[in-house]
Amino acid sequence: MTSLNRLEPSESSQHLLFAAGEHSSHSGLDHEIEVKADGLAKAFFDKKRKLAEDHPSSDSLADAQGSMPAPSFSSEVDSGISYRLPDSPMKDRVLDEPPYILSSEIGQLEALQTLASYPLKQDGLYLGFAFEFNYHVLARRPAAMAWICDINKRMHDLYQFIGTTIVKSADRQEFLQSFQEELSKKGWHYFGMDDQHAAKNVILHQTSHAFSWLCSDESFIVIQKLYQEGRIRHEYVDLARNPQFFARLKLWATENEKTFDAIYVSNIPEWLTREDTRLITQMKANLLKIMSSDTIFIDAKQQAFESGSPVIRLSSGIQEAQAFPSFATPRRQKKSIPSFLQRAPRAPIESLGYRPKAGAAPQSQFDFSEIK
Repeated sequence: MTSLNRLEPSESSQHLLFAAGEHSSHSGLDHEIEVKADGLAKAFFDKKRKLAEDHPSSDSLADAQGSMPAPSFSSEVDSGISYRLPDSPMKDRVLDEPPYILSSEIGQLEALQTLASYPLKQDGLYLGFAFEFNYHVLARRPAAMAWICDINKRMHDLYQFIGTTIVKSADRQEFLQSFQEELSKKGWHYFGMDDQHAAKNVILHQTSHAFSWLCSDESFIVIQKLYQEGRIRHEYVDLARNPQFFARLKLWATENEKTFDAIYVSNIPEWLTREDTRLITQMKANLLKIMSSDTIFIDAKQQAFESGSPVIRLSSGIQEAQAFPSFATPRRQKKSIPSFLQRAPRAPIESLGYRPKAGAAPQSQFDFSEIK
């Protein structure tokens, strides 16, 4: 079993933190495959980040919203997908940029193992943001209804592809082939780069990790069934600025006598904190509308100032704003100066051969009387 670092539980909540570098035991081959996949994922992120720096997008949020067509498949009941355009004023914040298809969050396997220890809520609901980790969770904890959300148009393009393709795929292999072809054809759209290896790296990453929803036929079938039965929905949602959505969710859950089993927000709170800490207050107020005492809250947070990948955390028992885990940005660590660069301490003046007499006026240690 993997060791977990437990934080001190508060009276109203319990938090679990998964530290980097802690992994459960694997066979040598499994470990080698996982290391290779992690290396490919890291190379993919580094290349994407470099291209983003060299070629920043010129599209404004207004341009992205203006060019965004209304979802053409919102009425396709047989597709198992339901879409809604964002509520005002959310419409002005729709993004149009390459999404994060591969998660850089640390501790996914450990988080899913601990998640399995929580009692599975019958007919529970699920809310999640971003991409792959939502499917990992739902493959293990199927929900009566799940909402997977984002504010990025291109992420929603990917949601649309996943939902419409998975329901008509004969099996996992057929879906994986279609998935790779989609990513290969639209490299600039999804990756911000024209790289034929990027799509292959995504498929390798998704199929080589034991916790992935695409690593086994069983987990694939669970997600496929959820889409076929119309139990996965996607919406444009801003976690802090879209209170109408959460009010609507609360009403739906109340009318259908259901509660939320799990909520996953990725590392969105980190970005909200950097933008404006008041947005965290709004986010908490939105989430508390739909949380019950046994709702599992999942987020990810960097453990060092502007350094390292976010680490996944699990919390439960959140019933008030103070019970959420801390989203504060880690403090900048003071850098220690190597000893060989440190300035040597100054020698006391007595060591230079000068010792002033008591009560005497300060004098120079050198005699300048003969200088003309």
